[in-house]
Amino acid sequence: MVPSASSGPPKATPSRATPSATRRSVAPDPTPSASPTRTPSPSPSPAAPLTGSYETVSDRVFGYRGQVVLSNPGPAARSGWTVTVTLGDGATVGTVNGAEAKQDGAVVTFTGAAVPAGGSATIRFDVRDPDVTATEPEGCTVDGAACAGL
Repeated sequence: MVPSASSGPPKATPSRATPSATRRSVAPDPTPSASPTRTPSPSPSPAAPLTGSYETVSDRVFGYRGQVVLSNPGPAARSGWTVTVTLGDGATVGTVNGAEAKQDGAVVTFTGAAVPAGGSATIRFDVRDPDVTATEPEGCTVDGAACAGL
């Protein structure tokens, strides 16, 4: 038998690429950022209320001619308004200019075209009243707010 150059089983040689412990830095979880918030756009401001001013233009026995001037201080035309005039007992409205009128008992309701932004509209009406001393209505409102002048 021929002697071998090595005696015994082969020995394992350690490889040079030995795993080394890797040091990881431990960073805290990132702080969640707040979701961007939307600044709400300003809601359209409610339309500025119309104002009304009553005036007796002329008076006569058994009646008078009145007018309501509607003023719109707002930046947009205002439609859908209502003027309500309360007359004395037995009084009726005759000729009306500047609006449509509907009378129910002593209450007369006027409606009409839009009042322009920054502008005004005038409603004139004749009243026949059995009270010879009546020279103005008992009440006047524009969209529920009292008219000036009464």
